[in-house]
Amino acid sequence: SSWQLLAGMGSFGRRLGQLAARSLESESARILKSGSANKRGLSKLLDATLREGHDMQTFGLGTAAALASRERYSRFTSSMHAVYDRMEASLDRSGSVPIALVWGRHGD
Repeated sequence: SSWQLLAGMGSFGRRLGQLAARSLESESARILKSGSANKRGLSKLLDATLREGHDMQTFGLGTAAALASRERYSRFTSSMHAVYDRMEASLDRSGSVPIALVWGRHGD
């Protein structure tokens, strides 16, 4: 759970959890209710995939923790390199016309 994640982060994690309880969750909820970008098309599909595949509270707290310092961000970025490298290679090889149109324009 997200609280187990925070327990391993000590006092920083506890403080982050307190802040999240007061602001991150309510701000996220407000954005999701009032925003329209994730209510149609590809954005809607990607948003649904994110929600189905992640505990959003844990995801949000993990993201905040990863951005808390340069050292943490560096570790996070390094750990995700292989994931994004494989994803980009897959997009490069894709035979899908829609993917080729978007990836060809924004891939590099």
